[in-house]
Amino acid sequence: MSAEDKSGQVSALVSAIGNLFISIIKILGGIFSGSVGLLSDGIHSFADVLSSIIVWVGLKVSSKPPDVEHPYGHYKAENIASLFVAMFIAVAGLETLWESIDKVVAPEIITLNIWIFSIPLISAFVSLLLAEYKKIVGKKIHSPSLIAEGEHSLVDTIASASVFVGLMFFYFGYPFIDPIVGLIISVLIIWRAYEIGKETIQALMDSLLEPEILDKIKTIVSEVSGVVSVDEIRARSAGSKILVELEVTVPSEVNVMRAYRVHNEIVTRLKKEIPQIAQVTIETKPLISLTKKIMIPVQDNKGEDSLISSHFGKTPYIAIITLSRDNEIEKIEIERNKFLDENKGVGADLVEYLVKNGVFAIIVKKIGKTSYKLLRSYGVDILSISSDVVTLKDAIVCYVKEECIPMPEPK
Repeated sequence: MSAEDKSGQVSALVSAIGNLFISIIKILGGIFSGSVGLLSDGIHSFADVLSSIIVWVGLKVSSKPPDVEHPYGHYKAENIASLFVAMFIAVAGLETLWESIDKVVAPEIITLNIWIFSIPLISAFVSLLLAEYKKIVGKKIHSPSLIAEGEHSLVDTIASASVFVGLMFFYFGYPFIDPIVGLIISVLIIWRAYEIGKETIQALMDSLLEPEILDKIKTIVSEVSGVVSVDEIRARSAGSKILVELEVTVPSEVNVMRAYRVHNEIVTRLKKEIPQIAQVTIETKPLISLTKKIMIPVQDNKGEDSLISSHFGKTPYIAIITLSRDNEIEKIEIERNKFLDENKGVGADLVEYLVKNGVFAIIVKKIGKTSYKLLRSYGVDILSISSDVVTLKDAIVCYVKEECIPMPEPK
């Protein structure tokens, strides 16, 4: 069991104990004083004890690893726990609503003393502490049921404060305020049950996550070298975890090994940037393009008359030629090698840059072993030219006539 799982379960148990304490004193206070507001709030707090226990069970089950019968894990046990919490809260709300209506019709005398006045204040303070504690832990471990419990305890704080206000009004001669406070609390309870139930049912029905999270996933995946585009993202919550399904496009020339590496890099980056992601399923599709790009290192920027450079990483300029499927030249772009001033890793950085720009083949006189292996891992073809090929135009003609031959791996 991870530290996050343990902290979540401890929080649920602490909540159960705290709610049990305040529910007992509120129920006793309501019985002895005759305050329907205090009694209703006590019943509500007792329902919170049951809901905290259910959350604890849900957190414990959801922490179990996948098995034969549950290959996708037990994460949704927490969502099921949240649904039970919503049901308990709704029942408590309806019960207190009925009691409040009864007391509005037939008000009862409330026996007041300092102890009765202190009960809702103590309850409000304890509920506020529990609310903040559960929300902090819940956000830390990304637990929807624990966060919901924290928000629920915040409602308890408001309810207890409202009870105190009702008692004060009774003390000053307005007895009808106490059952009205009970009515207000009941409506708050039922509304919160509806919100928790709605959120839980959406999670159980695999509704999409917030657009902000989907945008963050798309940004992370788009930055992975070898990913041309992110075509579709489906992400759903399962308890405190997120399950992601992706469709990405990679260059058509990428081999199986490179596609596997791209897959692993996507998974690693996503889980690092968004820790609550538990599973990532990726479908890769080849890029179908009407054009293709080749790169040729050159010494200067003179268009087709540029001289071929004998270096790859240390070439002064790079020429990227866009060809149609019929090998007709559509565009020639020559730019300075911006990695030239680096002391180390020039070839590797240039490779990454070319792959990002969709280059699928390079034509060189010679190349280093490291750059060669990296290019091949991306599925980029490496073609060699003879010494009599001098200009960029000569190299393009060599490629179009299929006279360039695959370069063997440098020794």
